[in-house]
Amino acid sequence: MPGGLLPKDVFDEKIQRDNELAVAEFDTSHLVGSLERVVREEYGKRFESLPEEDVQKIARALSGRVDSGIPERTRTAIVAMRQYIDRLSAEYVSVLEKQAADLEAAGDPESNAKADIIKTIRGNVGQYVHRSYRAFDDPKWFSKIPDATINAARRYLREQAAARGDVLPRGRAGMNRRFPSTSRGQ
Repeated sequence: MPGGLLPKDVFDEKIQRDNELAVAEFDTSHLVGSLERVVREEYGKRFESLPEEDVQKIARALSGRVDSGIPERTRTAIVAMRQYIDRLSAEYVSVLEKQAADLEAAGDPESNAKADIIKTIRGNVGQYVHRSYRAFDDPKWFSKIPDATINAARRYLREQAAARGDVLPRGRAGMNRRFPSTSRGQ
């Protein structure tokens, strides 16, 4: 049965998210490949072989401070990457705004935290790049998630299931069967 132990709506959301991530990964690979290609053509060497000074110029350009000494096609590839990052940021802000509105309507003070995140993202558009995230780089990242966060997610899933009339298994054993990658806490 597709979805395994996941409720259908959670499985459908997972598939939607996976598809959106696949598109973003494809676009990102294309943009990175384009930059690497023009760097090789304009600098005569692979990006990894560039002197640190040139690497820093490119990094600063990606963060919005474009040096006129960077060759034109490399600048164009950097600007395309920056625009893509900013578009993704705008899409994420839209998601956060909806979440914040839902939380505010429910009287949940967590809406303030969402508003703070939105403010930070908007303040960094066009200038900030973070190239690495623990969730993707650290295979044990999930084990470092605070128990309160895991328990909040479990409560949320139970509430959503109850609203649909589904019953999620209770207790550690039941939740660990449902969510084996986060087999800790209750």
